[in-house]
Amino acid sequence: MGTLIDTSVFIDLERAHTRRGGSNIGEVAHELAEQIGIDHDVAMSSVTASKLLHGVHRAKAELRARREAFVEMAITAFPPQPFDLLTARIHAGCGPTSSAEVRRSVPTMCSSPRLR
Repeated sequence: MGTLIDTSVFIDLERAHTRRGGSNIGEVAHELAEQIGIDHDVAMSSVTASKLLHGVHRAKAELRARREAFVEMAITAFPPQPFDLLTARIHAGCGPTSSAEVRRSVPTMCSSPRLR
């Protein structure tokens, strides 16, 4: 079993990475592992990779190169996994199920038996 990391986690990491003036991907990966306490495989979905890459294109010109470097580091460190219909069905069962739970939660990650 592995864990798919949500786009919001990478956005938070990029902000922290930028505030510190940049760091290598090993430091970013270590920080992520400390924050979420994972001891198994982690990756991002292909949808998350697409969202992060879209963010590169939306960035202001003066920020684009730095953002692209971070996104490429993240993609290298957390290889994107296919997100097909079976994965979508598994993912749909993760997290809050009521409107009240959705308002109180912040989606971050979901364990996926297909991630190895």
